[in-house]
Amino acid sequence: MAKRPTHLPSTRVPQRALLHPLWLIALSVLVLNDHLFKGSGLLPAVVTGKLSDVVGMVVAPVLLAALLQIRTKRALLWAHLATGGVFAAINLSPLAAQGFEAMTALTPFPWAIVVDPTDLIALPALALSWLVLTPAMRRPTPVPRWLAIPAMGFGALACMATSPPEE
Repeated sequence: MAKRPTHLPSTRVPQRALLHPLWLIALSVLVLNDHLFKGSGLLPAVVTGKLSDVVGMVVAPVLLAALLQIRTKRALLWAHLATGGVFAAINLSPLAAQGFEAMTALTPFPWAIVVDPTDLIALPALALSWLVLTPAMRRPTPVPRWLAIPAMGFGALACMATSPPEE
């Protein structure tokens, strides 16, 4: 087996992680939780709220990396840190939450954010995403465009189209 030259940067293909079982399960839980469980009475609101946060921390950084075509370990780390940073900001700062709401108001999927510092309990899920999904990006398995593009689209839609706020 040929050894990769050490002077070349280690490249990753984020779309490969979109087909990893962890990412697919997290995305499925996000969709089911946001559109079936929340508000149904099947689970307490505190559970459904935190569950979305946790699986979102697995889904979002990989989706961001795939959409931006990030290929290096450093850039992937920044995608994870940016995801956590925005998440922390909107859960700690009413001003950050209002700014994020204003940005999403320009899309077909406006968000209503409740500033809740207890949501930061979901941040360790970023480590799970990093430890499991980043290595999956290096696997030599090709990802057909007919799978990668719908996975990115569905992931983006699932992340944007959260459940409507409870009134």
